[in-house]
Amino acid sequence: MTALETRERPPRSSSSLAVQSPACLTPQTGFSAGPLTVTLVNECEVVTHGVRRLLQPFSDRVRVTDEVGASEAARHIVLFDCFPVPGRIGTVVAKPRPAYARGRVVAYSWETRAACVDAALRSGFEGFLGKSLTGSELVAALEAVVTSSNVVSPPPEPDGADPVRVVWPGEEQHLTARETEVIGLITHGVSNAEIAAFLHLSHNSIKSYVRSAYRKLGVSTRAQAVLWGIAHGFGPDRATLVEPRTEGRHEC
Repeated sequence: MTALETRERPPRSSSSLAVQSPACLTPQTGFSAGPLTVTLVNECEVVTHGVRRLLQPFSDRVRVTDEVGASEAARHIVLFDCFPVPGRIGTVVAKPRPAYARGRVVAYSWETRAACVDAALRSGFEGFLGKSLTGSELVAALEAVVTSSNVVSPPPEPDGADPVRVVWPGEEQHLTARETEVIGLITHGVSNAEIAAFLHLSHNSIKSYVRSAYRKLGVSTRAQAVLWGIAHGFGPDRATLVEPRTEGRHEC
């Protein structure tokens, strides 16, 4: 059984992540609510089919699905590879947490160096699972994600002699974490009112974040912001997570 780490998420400005309680978690059985559901977002076909095949023997515990309803979100996990491109010369280019995802969003990647795992957890991912996990290990980790905070499996690899620098979209433009969320949602065609409801903020607050983000990006219209977002990795993913309304929309 692969050891699973559970970590407390620190402030984004913290320089390191402390392991709260390394543990070897026993696969859980007998879930009264039925099997949990999993969606793979923005993945290549071979990985999607591979995960379905891995999890098929455990269909009484985990079910792979393309969509999830709002009522099911509490027991739904989104797997997303935030490091799909191999790092070069110590720099790893990351993809942001998919906008408007329902359920817990967990990084799922071959890139498991400690600096990359820490960066993903700081950016809002609710766990980090390696693609090297076997079917039984992946099931145990997914079940742990539903009940634990920031599950990491397998344990991160040492960074080695060369420092690892993770670059996130919008970082060079000095977008704040909230501005990054807003631009991600705008790129997905979500209105200001819907963003406000999703982030539990006032409409005026969203307008303020939009204006400040536009200044940093050097854009002045919503269409320009969408084009910038698509060009910088914020574009719509291959799984349908939401269906935001688009009619009658004329916003900056």
